[in-house]
Amino acid sequence: ELTDLLDRIAPFDYRFIEQAFREDFGQMPEDIFDTFDPNPISTASIGQVYIATVSGRKVAVKVRRPAVETEFAGDVRLMTAAIRLIRSLRVKPLYWMIEPMSEFVSWTNEELDYRFEARYMGQLRSNARDNAWEHVPAVYWEYTTDRILVSEFLEGVTVLTFLRAFESNDHVRVSQLRSKGFEPE
Repeated sequence: ELTDLLDRIAPFDYRFIEQAFREDFGQMPEDIFDTFDPNPISTASIGQVYIATVSGRKVAVKVRRPAVETEFAGDVRLMTAAIRLIRSLRVKPLYWMIEPMSEFVSWTNEELDYRFEARYMGQLRSNARDNAWEHVPAVYWEYTTDRILVSEFLEGVTVLTFLRAFESNDHVRVSQLRSKGFEPE
């Protein structure tokens, strides 16, 4: 069930995509990109991904869900309050909770701002530049904001696709993935 949060959430309405682009760029997606497919290719708990083209290049356009900040804000406030309470009351048997809750708060704040992800992608891309086995998508910074991330689109098989096929003993799907060059080992 937890892995479904990564890529199997009901999509949100396209009008929120248009609203995000109007607010962040003053334009609609179809005004910015050569093409923009309004049907998401992936949906998750924080955002969803679309395919577009810009200057003839295929790109992935990731847009944050409209109410996700509000949805996570309560959890962040609750954990922050719990951390303060544990520290102020010096409840030593609960000190072990401080670090994981602090990590969750930090991780959540970074996940909700796609500029962090874009910077990490840039660093990973730089680190992998001399490695023939790694390719990290290039970020299109001119189209990236805290709630919109545009990067080079990479064709491929996700690890989740393989794991789901493997766990469900879908030998046909596993065989298809391997025939496409997917090497789980």
